[in-house]
Amino acid sequence: MSYCAQAFVIFRDKKSLVDAAIEIDQEANIILNYYTDYLRLTRMDGLVSIYRDLKDDFPVFMHLYRRVKKEGLNKQDITCFVA
Repeated sequence: MSYCAQAFVIFRDKKSLVDAAIEIDQEANIILNYYTDYLRLTRMDGLVSIYRDLKDDFPVFMHLYRRVKKEGLNKQDITCFVA
């Protein structure tokens, strides 16, 4: 099995990126590229794009996400709040 295929099996089995790097013995950038491909194939690429766009603002995004969940806000609530 190729390194990429091995990585996909590890990700499918819900193991960590560190586990993948250790088991496959590849550098972090390669594992991250495999993970990005895996997410795209499993239709999670939107999250990857958001993460890349946020860069240094990711902690603020996570705070906002947790607040929305805690308050039980829905899309309409958020739209009314922003408008």
